[in-house]
Amino acid sequence: MRTYFFIIRNPARVNFILRTDLFRMLKEREDRLVIVSPFSSDPAFVKEFGGASVVFETMVAPNRLAHTAAYWREQAFASVHPAIQFAREVHAGITKGFGQAQGTVWKIKSLIRAAALGVLPRSIRRSHALWNRIERFCTKASVARTLFDRYAPDAVFVATAGEEKSFLVECSARGIVSCNVDSNIDAPQLRYFSEPRPVTSWALFGEPVKKQMVAFHHVPESSLAVTGALRYDYLFREFQPSERAAFFEKLALDPRKKLVVYAAKISKMYPSNELVIKSILDAIASGELLNTQLFVRFDPGHDVSRYGTLLNEIVWEMADLASSRDHVANLLYHADAVTSIASTFNMEAMIFDTPSTWIAFDGNRSDGPTSKHYQLAVFDDLIKRTAILRSDSSSQLINQLKEAIDKPEKHSGARKQALLDYYHATDGNAGKRIIELIDGLFQKH
Repeated sequence: MRTYFFIIRNPARVNFILRTDLFRMLKEREDRLVIVSPFSSDPAFVKEFGGASVVFETMVAPNRLAHTAAYWREQAFASVHPAIQFAREVHAGITKGFGQAQGTVWKIKSLIRAAALGVLPRSIRRSHALWNRIERFCTKASVARTLFDRYAPDAVFVATAGEEKSFLVECSARGIVSCNVDSNIDAPQLRYFSEPRPVTSWALFGEPVKKQMVAFHHVPESSLAVTGALRYDYLFREFQPSERAAFFEKLALDPRKKLVVYAAKISKMYPSNELVIKSILDAIASGELLNTQLFVRFDPGHDVSRYGTLLNEIVWEMADLASSRDHVANLLYHADAVTSIASTFNMEAMIFDTPSTWIAFDGNRSDGPTSKHYQLAVFDDLIKRTAILRSDSSSQLINQLKEAIDKPEKHSGARKQALLDYYHATDGNAGKRIIELIDGLFQKH
């Protein structure tokens, strides 16, 4: 019997790691599974994922000194690749919208760190072995070390390293297999602004992500395995769509009409939601979008009160209150067209061959801050392929939605090819391939 750690720090990881074949198959093998999560004391969480071989441990937040060491390390390994520098600029615009812009004190501290790190030889400044020792020394034992002592794991599964950093450090110190299992197709450019911490293996969605990890971050190819998208195994193999009339009835929609779904970002990030909604409603009213209805899905944290009586003219939901994977999958499956702002929602629509378009305009501007998102590698490539279209004005958006409704097959070939390239395989067996990958690593390790 082997012991596996699953580091689950937020609800997305629950959906994309625990509710997958990776977890289910290991559980069926009766290996010991230790779930480290802030949800470990939630009875519903324990009931869903518990079992005779499953242990729950509460995630302990890293101490302040550990955070400080991590900041220093990330600055030491900060990428100078032009694509990452540009992504950092785009990300700064996103965090500013969320009220997380870097303050003066933070910038001063960053300059001090840069000056101090600059006097060190590159071989020392960018030594993962050295920084692992520093971070381990700075991190209190209860964050990760105590759990490793207690359970002696054979392998540790993480996603994009956030609170999981301490577990990767401990894996390195003890020579334990580590695997990053859920780096989305935009992760190489938009999730890692510093060289990622080494893991034994990455289980990547597809070849484009693998190539970007090498090009942007110099990750050794030997540690990069293409397995397919674990988070979408369920959609590719198990998902059974609800009957259209029954699903539409739940949402107060008319099954006889075509459906446009708009996934609306919070207003601080994209202040032109009202323009988009009104443009689509006007096109429906004028008959330009014939026999069509609009459904708006507001992102979590969205203050919908700002829209006043406009809410009475649309059917809408809050994403955080309607987040089950079956619900979202049915929405994308039954939609005739999907639109959003630089969202992976559009990428997921490709799974169901649903036409979609990304909004690039800010009010009447086609060259505003939103347009910069589409210069990022994955967005740019999907747009050039016509797997997902780009609208630079409200009038172009309406034309693209009309085309999607009238001629859904037009870019179907591009969508299907992009799906195969970016998600490697659509057989729903990524979880099985990851287990085979890990079993192979045990033989080599």
